[in-house]
Amino acid sequence: MTRPPRRGSRRFLGFCVAGAAFVFAAHAFAAATGAHALPSKFVGCWSRRAPALPVGTAAGVWSIAIKKSGTLVAFTPGTTCGANGDFTGAFSVNAKRLTIGRLPVCPTRGTYSWKLSGRSLTLHALADTCPARVGLFSGVWKKNLRIAR
Repeated sequence: MTRPPRRGSRRFLGFCVAGAAFVFAAHAFAAATGAHALPSKFVGCWSRRAPALPVGTAAGVWSIAIKKSGTLVAFTPGTTCGANGDFTGAFSVNAKRLTIGRLPVCPTRGTYSWKLSGRSLTLHALADTCPARVGLFSGVWKKNLRIAR
């Protein structure tokens, strides 16, 4: 005849399951909210000449401000970092993959490869279904040292 488990062992198992659920939820929340700080080499103001975008924006020099928190602020041609941004989004880096989150005209996230060399950041779309985001972000960005923060 087998004995039922002791009451204390069930309580211990309950604590283990609850603890594991808490750790999983905390990790998922951090990943979803971009709670991980970016490496300092990405932080600052970057500019690049982008082609005309399929949302009606003419070709021109765009700027983006990338903050340590992972917030990206985009500035339309004719404005620079420090002015009122056109839109914001989330920016995260994991090894050689970079993710740009949802934007006003892009309901999904895009994944890019990146290469950083000196003051140049090259992005190449790996998985992005939003033509406007691909057109804006794919290419070589130059870091503006005078405005970089």
